[in-house]
Amino acid sequence: MKTLQLTLLVLVLASFIGCTKEPSASVAQEKIHTTYELFYDKNTDKTTVKAWFRFSNATGTLLQLSQPSDVRFNNEPLVFDSLFAYYKKEYSGSIQSGTIVFTDINNKVFQNTLQLPKPVAFPENFTTVSKSASYTLSWLGDPVGQNEAVGIGMGSASAISGNLFNQPGAGATSIILEANKLQSIATTNGQVICVMDRYTLNQPQQAPAAGGVVKGTYRTLNKTITLQ
Repeated sequence: MKTLQLTLLVLVLASFIGCTKEPSASVAQEKIHTTYELFYDKNTDKTTVKAWFRFSNATGTLLQLSQPSDVRFNNEPLVFDSLFAYYKKEYSGSIQSGTIVFTDINNKVFQNTLQLPKPVAFPENFTTVSKSASYTLSWLGDPVGQNEAVGIGMGSASAISGNLFNQPGAGATSIILEANKLQSIATTNGQVICVMDRYTLNQPQQAPAAGGVVKGTYRTLNKTITLQ
């Protein structure tokens, strides 16, 4: 559980680091750290495959792959997003699993399987929460599995704090929304939007010596509740 929490913290820190990027040919290929994610959002009914390449570790300089290096999901190339400096490909509907293949400039191939975690959902009676006390939310869906967690974010349509509350305990079926965190959330006319993800974090099956992370995320339908 501590390993899962530490990996999540590193990924969160990495998201705040600037998008300065370097060509992958400028670094030793074994120093390329890989992060892959298979992300399904039920709100849009869309699956997105994402791949980040960094120098040395999960918070290192972002890399843009130099030819002939590339990254493919189910043999389809991912496209580089120059604004956020990562690779992605979108699909309609839910893609439960697939194979991502990264080939470095030396034509060394690294293959990994990406898989979505099982669904999770808000209960129908989750409609009102008081800021004055902690709240225990029991989700609809399977208990937390190994190397897995359930996270809940809250906020307005323009500013949602992702995974503000987390439950990484294997076997857990509920999550505590702590009062001190609830009190820090701004509302719009007394209401907030709630986002809930079930996600997995695992070591890659194949990666350069720098290592990597393989993530799967299932996002359920958002829910608007009263926070008073």
